[in-house]
Amino acid sequence: MVVLEFSAATVQAHFYCIRISALGEADMANNQDSGLFAKTGKASMGECDAFISHSWRDDPALKWQRMLEFKAEFESKSEGREPQCWLDKACIDQAGDIDASLKALPIFLLSSRHFCCFVGDTYFSRMWCMLELFTFVRSEGAIDRIVLKPLSVEGSDVFISKLDVRLAGCFLRQDKQRILAIVESSYGSSSEFNTACRQILVAAKQSSAGGKVVASAAK
Repeated sequence: MVVLEFSAATVQAHFYCIRISALGEADMANNQDSGLFAKTGKASMGECDAFISHSWRDDPALKWQRMLEFKAEFESKSEGREPQCWLDKACIDQAGDIDASLKALPIFLLSSRHFCCFVGDTYFSRMWCMLELFTFVRSEGAIDRIVLKPLSVEGSDVFISKLDVRLAGCFLRQDKQRILAIVESSYGSSSEFNTACRQILVAAKQSSAGGKVVASAAK
């Protein structure tokens, strides 16, 4: 598992959430700062309902449709309460300590009730998406915490079969090598990690097909 030397107070200082109703389809088109941080609110550990995992290179319209779908499913099981979500573009203060927020990202993920994967054509090609998967799988996260939303009429089978951490890319080559080293030291090989990821995603797909989105009615 990724080990980070952060105090609870430091992590808490950088943990924010946003409601999907504060977003729009245009916000999912790119990762450029558009002032969304002003629409977020502070979150305590365990208060975030969904950590949104996605690739900025995937279709924004399809992604937005699946996000609205998740919102409706969550609200139907929580007496109408809207989910509080962690979304990178919104919840990392672009005018603050971005590096600290990125380093605490695994803790934000593990402190969220659901790990929502919006999986499109490019999802598994992005090393940061693979790092998020690694964090969840290595921590032995429960299957019912994963919400798998494929961005294709083909469903998730095609995407899952293509999962290979060695083929994922990063803007900085050194970041890719660092993440691969973490994965291989934890699993013994990248192939073992690929197998573990495919297995948990297939199980998550079956769980999602049963409509299992667990939500709290707490305000």
